[in-house]
Amino acid sequence: MSMAIGLALSPVMGGAVPFSPLKFGSDLIAWYDASRAETVILNGSDVSEWRDLSGNDNHASQAVAVNQPLYDAANNKITIDGDNEGLVAALSAAPTHPMFVIAVFDIAGTSSGGEFGRIIDAAADLTPTMYYRDTANKIRISAGSDVEYQTDAEPFSTKVITSLFNGVSSEIWEDGVSKVTGDVGATNFTTAGFTLGNSPSLNRGINGSLAEVIIINKDLTTAEHNQLGNYLAAKRGTTWTNVT
Repeated sequence: MSMAIGLALSPVMGGAVPFSPLKFGSDLIAWYDASRAETVILNGSDVSEWRDLSGNDNHASQAVAVNQPLYDAANNKITIDGDNEGLVAALSAAPTHPMFVIAVFDIAGTSSGGEFGRIIDAAADLTPTMYYRDTANKIRISAGSDVEYQTDAEPFSTKVITSLFNGVSSEIWEDGVSKVTGDVGATNFTTAGFTLGNSPSLNRGINGSLAEVIIINKDLTTAEHNQLGNYLAAKRGTTWTNVT
């Protein structure tokens, strides 16, 4: 029997309800949160599975011990070695454009597999994808065409990267600040899913850590975007500049 993991929304003073990505309902495709220790299944100190909180059971796993990343429980993140570590998830349903792909991550150094350290990479390899180009200090998204911008040189601390995959109207924000717009192409994820922290062939891992990854199958409103961004920034101790 499949068992979904979710975040209860309990009332607080004044009748308000704390924000959760679960508010996106059926549009929430996958949600991985390393601060929820119960969703990180360990093989010793290594991660064999990162469980999906969306309720869709799109859990990301790695059966091969040498390819399992490390769980940094003290800092609520999953550390990828920049080499052959990564977690693989199949999807119960394939999201299509427009979709938001959100990643909270840091970079410690260069990837041993070349300049393209994958943050999330489709099973088909390259598209759709988000990655850090460590030789050029750029964050790129692609779904057949590339949209990228210049960011900090590694190492850098936690960033909240939100990205809209929507053909010619695609965009990337860093901590709420719009960095680039352009045509990302039209390729969609399939039910074959994606790899977190590496390419499907496990040869282009990021040298850094993933704290949270979210996929939402819609174009967020400005209010929704800021709700989500402020929620992630507050949780991770970063600063979010409201999108306008």
